[in-house]
Amino acid sequence: MRFPCSLTRHSGQRAQFGRKTGWLLCLLSFVGLAAPAVSAQTPAGTQISDSAEVTYRDAAAEPYYAISNVVTVTVGLVADIDITPPRSGLFDPGTTAAFGHTLTNLANGADSVSVSATSRRGWVTRFYLDVNGDGALDAGDVPVSGPVTLAAGGTLDILVAVDIPGLAAAGGAVDTLDVVATSVSAFPIPQ
Repeated sequence: MRFPCSLTRHSGQRAQFGRKTGWLLCLLSFVGLAAPAVSAQTPAGTQISDSAEVTYRDAAAEPYYAISNVVTVTVGLVADIDITPPRSGLFDPGTTAAFGHTLTNLANGADSVSVSATSRRGWVTRFYLDVNGDGALDAGDVPVSGPVTLAAGGTLDILVAVDIPGLAAAGGAVDTLDVVATSVSAFPIPQ
């Protein structure tokens, strides 16, 4: 299979390359096309100013020039929170199950995030900061009762704990926890 690759100089002359150099340039071109696009977010609070200019001639060929007023807009916070990964496990009745998650602020600025969990069976749930990031509920883990603040791109290890009642059927009681992370600083991105 052959891929035609050539470069043209500004003067219109074709650039000459050796066979190996040509193949290398072709390969690099295709690798560049396959690379994913990365977009950077404009940070919240950034001010963007712009104006318009126009030059024209009237019917009598008189030149005119006009410039608009400067318009300035301030970029707002666009909230985007991620909580990963989904978890599951088997636990005995009368114990506390803890599920480690990572909360990530994907917004374009610092954001305060509220996290909630609801047991579909009505079992008691609560949150902890996973201080050592080991995914297990330890004595040093700190209870969370309100929003947490994360810098743009910041992450936080948390634990979702659920108390399994002592009367739950061993090996037969199944529960689902709905865990939701919500920005309290801005409107979330529509999904």
